[in-house]
Amino acid sequence: MFDARQKVNELFLAKAQAISEGNRRLEDMERAENQNIAMFSGKLAASDRSVDAYLKANRDTVFADMEDLEKMSNLQSAKYATAAAIDYKYGQGAASGIRAEANINLLSNLSSLLKNIDIT
Repeated sequence: MFDARQKVNELFLAKAQAISEGNRRLEDMERAENQNIAMFSGKLAASDRSVDAYLKANRDTVFADMEDLEKMSNLQSAKYATAAAIDYKYGQGAASGIRAEANINLLSNLSSLLKNIDIT
């Protein structure tokens, strides 16, 4: 029972870490965007369209990073939820540990495969 509770705690910790990382990424984007605007403002010849295109490309990159963070967070949550459910069902015996570890490894391997698939 204790192991299952620990895994539930890890689930919430993983979600909190993903939120924190996403917030940090947004702050980095805003800081870089402000620096880029200041740099482009100093160059009188820079056209507004090229500046807007550059900033849009940076935003698109950040939002893609945040989508990846969310996917990884969801996969980690599923991993911990599955492990917790197995621990609740089978208890803390040696067999349950082996089953839980096998399922966690399977989910981890599947998540790695899914992350590396190029859909385009």
